Amino acid sequence: MSKINFKDFDVECVMVEKVETKPVPGNKGEYSYMRLSYNICTHESPIKRPFVLEYPRCTSNRGIEMRVDDENGRVSYSIQAKPDDPTEAEELYEKIQLFKKKVAQFLYDNRVEMRHIKPTTKLEYLFEDLNNIMYVPTDSFSGVRISGSTPSTYLKLDIGLFDIKYKSQFLRVTGINPKTSKPITKPLDWEDLTDMRVTYTPLVNFYRVFSGQANRSVQSKMRSATVHRLDEPEIINPQEELALTLASNPDYIDQIEAGLKMARKRAAARTLEGSPPPVRILNGEDGGKPAPIDPLELVAAATKGMSGISTSSSQGRSTVTSSFGKFMATTGNGPVISKIPPVPSVPPVPSVPSMES
Repeated sequence: MSKINFKDFDVECVMVEKVETKPVPGNKGEYSYMRLSYNICTHESPIKRPFVLEYPRCTSNRGIEMRVDDENGRVSYSIQAKPDDPTEAEELYEKIQLFKKKVAQFLYDNRVEMRHIKPTTKLEYLFEDLNNIMYVPTDSFSGVRISGSTPSTYLKLDIGLFDIKYKSQFLRVTGINPKTSKPITKPLDWEDLTDMRVTYTPLVNFYRVFSGQANRSVQSKMRSATVHRLDEPEIINPQEELALTLASNPDYIDQIEAGLKMARKRAAARTLEGSPPPVRILNGEDGGKPAPIDPLELVAAATKGMSGISTSSSQGRSTVTSSFGKFMATTGNGPVISKIPPVPSVPPVPSVPSMES
């Protein structure tokens, strides 16, 4: 597979094929596209190759990320590409912007054949209408780029749905072949690159210019990458200075702990009085769906450390034994059956006067 290092990238060598138009599945209209290629020879005698650009070394603090489309439920995977060297990041960003202008010119020159582009559309509008291949952080009010910020992007990963050989691969070097003196590489499992800080050098394939009903875009995907490092993600706290101030207050931690104990006791009291059990928001494969908490789990947490308290479970029911006697509760959403007087409620917090009064 031929590649072009970003330092050697010449936007004038980017070429497009003729416009192709295809129907959108489900009788939802049509879309058009132009395949991209890269001329590795002269303009007089062009030799076309797939347009594969080698980025500088990048880092993603969270590794591979999964996204589920809210409308159609499709699952996609991507990884952040933020160049480690600010100078290289600026050089790449400037060349990508030139490439975007070149694509806008392609669209303008073929605006009659391309679907969803009016013949009267101006070149400047096509440039602004195109998707951002790289992003720079900007001020939310003025739209001006934040000083000192580093350009970055998210690279789409191919899962190899139609052919496994096209799956985006992350490679690690395991040694050198003594016969050929070439490096030996092995693919890494995507699962090992999830929720990890990944430092890598990607190869990005820009394969076509797309025009559909919703947008105009340069479509690309990461073909492969060589991994430099795998580390634990850095915890980024935007309020770190405030957190350090609070941590230096000797009363802060004790006050929060006391408040948590009060909150758990109030939750246990509400449960014993017959209120619907609270729910716990779970993370992971369940997609953040709420799950009911065993009512006696709250009691156990609230009474933890108290003398004469014990809990047990049998045949879908839980039992707490205390110095007051026994009481039982069904697990999940069932009603609480109590054999002891309910735990007294904490007086309610006075309501805040209305701002309208």
